[in-house]
Amino acid sequence: MGLLARLRHLDRLLSEVDAALRAHESSAAFPRLEPDLTAAERECIARHTAALRRELLQFLAQVGIEKPRPEAKARQSILAALVLIEVTLDELEGTGLRGYGEPPEWLTQKLREFTQRVRQSVRQLRAVTKSGCV
Repeated sequence: MGLLARLRHLDRLLSEVDAALRAHESSAAFPRLEPDLTAAERECIARHTAALRRELLQFLAQVGIEKPRPEAKARQSILAALVLIEVTLDELEGTGLRGYGEPPEWLTQKLREFTQRVRQSVRQLRAVTKSGCV
């Protein structure tokens, strides 16, 4: 792994710290992190990660490495995630759960209703992501 790749990795790890600092803002149905930091702790840690990022940027400048452009656009990332959501919905509706035995009819019906509602929301989200919210 080259120098730039390692520095990108360092920045990604700092991004994970940033995400952990926002755990209390999560609306995830299955949150990955328990928000166990106080506001004061979050502010303190954020100051330290900001300082680390300043060090990183300063190092890049010192060794003559231009700050790389972002790897992807946010809109494209969202649209890709929506495709993966649709694949997951297909698996929920189709044979994706068959390996666990035949689901009861009531569950099959609930899954069908759920996936239809989510598909509609995904279509709406795709539309506003492509054209912008108004």
